[in-house]
Amino acid sequence: MDHAANAWELFESIPEMVVVVGGGDVILYANKHCNAIVGWEPAELVGRPLGVILPDRPNAEHAGHGTALHRAGHEVPVEIALSPLSGDQGATVATVRDATERIRTSELLSAAESRLEVLDDRDRIARDLHDSVIQRLFAAGLHLQASADRPDSKARVSAVVDEIDEAIREIRGVIFTLHRPGHIDSGLEAALRASIDEAARMLGHRPTLRLGGILITVSGELGSELVAVLREAMMNVAKHASASKTEVSLDVGTDTVTLVISDDGVGLTGAKSDDTGGLGLRNIEERAVRLGGESQFLPGAPRGMQLRWIVPRRT
Repeated sequence: MDHAANAWELFESIPEMVVVVGGGDVILYANKHCNAIVGWEPAELVGRPLGVILPDRPNAEHAGHGTALHRAGHEVPVEIALSPLSGDQGATVATVRDATERIRTSELLSAAESRLEVLDDRDRIARDLHDSVIQRLFAAGLHLQASADRPDSKARVSAVVDEIDEAIREIRGVIFTLHRPGHIDSGLEAALRASIDEAARMLGHRPTLRLGGILITVSGELGSELVAVLREAMMNVAKHASASKTEVSLDVGTDTVTLVISDDGVGLTGAKSDDTGGLGLRNIEERAVRLGGESQFLPGAPRGMQLRWIVPRRT
């Protein structure tokens, strides 16, 4: 290799591990960064087979993820790029970068995202409880206090008991939206059907469920969002609609996923979700926007309400 000296000098300046491999996958050259990644001195590697440090040799000339073998026996996650050495037929340059820090950073980011999701759920719980349940219980306490020693106290206490019962139902509704379906790990269809089963007990009737498209093509992230939206919507129907019939359909299209939930209840009374379903519908809207989609709250025919939740399938 006439130009080998110049190439070796160039490779020494590269801030990653570089090895040049000849015929038979024998190492012809290794730069000084080999010691930091695989624990070998460059001179010790020359003449050895590439498998000593890269047991699973990449076979394509592009960057890829792999594993390097440290001299001490442990594996090191790496990113590998291969390219032919110009002017030397059969020789290949392998550039190897330690990916340990990148993987650690990715894991930390994933853990941080999970913590943010938990905090977001906690914030939603606090808002739900404060806006509905706590205020209802506080009002019930005031009624009880005002009812003391009044001739109509029996009727007043009965009304307060009704308020407390309603608060209990709302608490159960909040728990329903937060509870993770037991079948979520078995696939989207199983999780949807489990949520329908749970909603039936809360609604007093069993919603119908129609599924269209290939559900297994829906990502796990989007599947979790669909289940969460279904549960939010079911709680909203139970709390506000006074419905006797609820229909749910999910269509997985080429580009979009559409979830439609219809009921025959009291319908929209103020056009805005803030006025009809409170935080439940607001949460549904926010989930759609976060995924690049939209939610529509439409009057039902001949009565009731229809929710259309449409998001890109790529999510």
